[in-house]
Amino acid sequence: MKVLVGTEQGYVFQVMRKGADGNVSSRFGLEGGKHHGPIFAIQRNPAQSLGKYFMTIGDWTAKMWADDLKVPLITTRYHDAYLTDGCWSSTRPGIFFLTRSDGWIDIWDYYYRQNEICFSQKISDYPLTCMSVKPKTSDLLIGDASGSITLLRLCKSLWEPQPKGVEEGALKVMFEREGSREKTLLQQKKMLETRRAKELSKKEVKKEVKKKDMVGEKIKELEDDFFKALEQYQNKLDSGVMEGSGVFREEEKKEEKKVEEVVPEDKKELETAEVKKEVAGAEGEAEEKKEGEEEQKGEMGELGAEDKEVPAAEEKKPEDEKAVPVPLPEDQKEAPKAEVPADKEEEALDLREGLLDDLDKHVEEGEAKKEGEKTGEKVEDKAEEKAEERAEEKAEDKTEEKKEEEDAKLGDDAHLALLSDAEEELEDKK
Repeated sequence: MKVLVGTEQGYVFQVMRKGADGNVSSRFGLEGGKHHGPIFAIQRNPAQSLGKYFMTIGDWTAKMWADDLKVPLITTRYHDAYLTDGCWSSTRPGIFFLTRSDGWIDIWDYYYRQNEICFSQKISDYPLTCMSVKPKTSDLLIGDASGSITLLRLCKSLWEPQPKGVEEGALKVMFEREGSREKTLLQQKKMLETRRAKELSKKEVKKEVKKKDMVGEKIKELEDDFFKALEQYQNKLDSGVMEGSGVFREEEKKEEKKVEEVVPEDKKELETAEVKKEVAGAEGEAEEKKEGEEEQKGEMGELGAEDKEVPAAEEKKPEDEKAVPVPLPEDQKEAPKAEVPADKEEEALDLREGLLDDLDKHVEEGEAKKEGEKTGEKVEDKAEEKAEERAEEKAEDKTEEKKEEEDAKLGDDAHLALLSDAEEELEDKK
């Protein structure tokens, strides 16, 4: 015994029942064409020659199926409201009735046309829930959600049977035509899927082959590099003699040459460092001398202001004599520095200037060599130009020093004159 079962998911199952057990023999709608909601009604066509075709009602459509196909043959257009029930005509195999949730009933006649509704009628203000056709009559019973039942009597064209075999034959041809069309579409779909699977498999195989080839090429490259490195190492072993430290003599000779090339630069750096030290020492001595002179001058000025009986003749000292140390107050911790004669001071300054000149020449020659290598100019011309510039700078420095000495002498003379005037005024007052 075969039983058709509709599910809430829109699928249809055909169950083969044997006694108390039942097995699902086929499933409809899995490959496509299922309803978008629960199925409310399933009914086979009452004609004997059309017994393998059945109708399902769900969502907004009604669908015609065949036992040997898993997709629908024909689907009605979407109705304006949700469908609630449906059934075939008992006298005409091409007519079926559909009830809607808005209270209307629709009548389809596939023998007349398949794309439009044949007749529609408003039955109730409530949703229609069920319907039934009285066999071999024009009476149609319809129930709604309010609990009322409506009896609808059909016209002759919707219930009177056609000549024997005419309508059944036309519907059978139509259903078979649609079935063959669906079968060809399914075959084409399967062919395309197999072709795509083969193409994908071929592409995947090609990709795998390419990957294997790439891996093989990389392994070969690595092996070649490894063997080349081994050959180079063997050649070095054959050409050179290994010592205890594991270093070749040829490499030692190269390192010795590099060291010899680096030594002159180190010597130059040492010479410049020594010259800088000498210059720094001379500058330090000159600064110490100047600081001592300034301190002694300041102390002599204070003593001259305090001591009124110091004669003017004793303030002037000859350049050749050494300066007499002056006693400092007890609060001062550091001892006074001895005054350096002017001759030695000049010698130190001359030595300092000479060292500075030598250092400048050495630096300028190095810079000129570098610039000459870059630009291609002669080093001698640049050295002469820089020597002239340096001589001009020295002349300007000497003139400035002379002016400063003259200004200092004028200041000392004015100071001595003020001191002598102050002493004379004190003597006059006494």
